[in-house]
Amino acid sequence: MHHSLSVTLSRSCVLASCVVGLALVGGTARAADPLETDLGLDWWHIPYDTNAYDSGTAARLFGDPGTPNGFTEIWLSRQWGVRGARYESSLDDIGIDNSDHTSIDFKRRFFSLSDNSFISLGAGWESIGLDSGESSSGPRLTAGGRVGVGESLSLYGHTSWLPELDDVGTRSNLEGQEFEAGLSFEPAPFVSVRLGFRRFKLDFDEGGSSNTAESEGFILGAGFHW
Repeated sequence: MHHSLSVTLSRSCVLASCVVGLALVGGTARAADPLETDLGLDWWHIPYDTNAYDSGTAARLFGDPGTPNGFTEIWLSRQWGVRGARYESSLDDIGIDNSDHTSIDFKRRFFSLSDNSFISLGAGWESIGLDSGESSSGPRLTAGGRVGVGESLSLYGHTSWLPELDDVGTRSNLEGQEFEAGLSFEPAPFVSVRLGFRRFKLDFDEGGSSNTAESEGFILGAGFHW
């Protein structure tokens, strides 16, 4: 009991320190375009565990292509940003077909080498809704970046750490990690197409043992920015 409380307090202190440090670092915003908006829609290909089903394997193998996934991201003066996203994944390792992930992050750009090349850090909140009707939520820390390769092609990547999620049923000490990286291509002004790889991992304790559930697969997306 005391050990669990100590771990929780330690995680909370680390998270608070990172958020305070992020808020204190930085300078004044540059005189650039005051507002930038990026709207994206994605399809996340998640192969299901075919051994987990007695029937309907073909229909489940590639998930639900009609599931709405995507994000909206807004940047102020190319330095301060906010991002909202929703993705649906499978956590069949723990007997749950689908789980929807809704998150919001507040971010700050650092090391902006150009309009299309930068590194960002941020903090936010994520809520995970399960098919069972239960949900788990908690704070998250994020890091991301983009590197321009020519005028129309760029490499992108972002990762998130969820150190303290709510307990769900018999599962406790939930901790999540999220990662996505890929290529973004602009075939026309204000239009982008993305191809990448996305992964979500959930660690938890249950029945006296440590367990891990993962969802991963290729992601294809298209979006508009202005």
